[in-house]
Amino acid sequence: TFDGPAASLVTGAREVTNVPSQALFLLNDGFVVKQSKHAAKRLLQAEGLDAAGRVERAYRQTLSRPPSSAERHRVLDYIERAKKLTGKNAYETDDPEVAAWASFYQALFTSAEFRFLTAPSADEPQKPREVAGR
Repeated sequence: TFDGPAASLVTGAREVTNVPSQALFLLNDGFVVKQSKHAAKRLLQAEGLDAAGRVERAYRQTLSRPPSSAERHRVLDYIERAKKLTGKNAYETDDPEVAAWASFYQALFTSAEFRFLTAPSADEPQKPREVAGR
């Protein structure tokens, strides 16, 4: 849809591309905003998780991997700063904690890592991954 081949040409395989309009579409799409808010509310309702545990769960849910220690530190710092913001937000909530976590989920959903599937190599069999809390 973003950069498809011309309809008048025969195309055997589509080239792999990454254009800015893909990320911008996801960033501004109402569905993504709603799903980000929904994911944040669900995360905040989970019992027994501190902020670091929430970051861990969000990464595993969206990217199927744990965050690095640097990622965890940056996200925790971001969440604390984002909770201090007040005023109107895209998530239509007065709860700054929901808005902060929703904006984090939106960043995950619009990341290149989320948009692209990476197939395991032939000599590296895929191992089943267990999501924390399931």
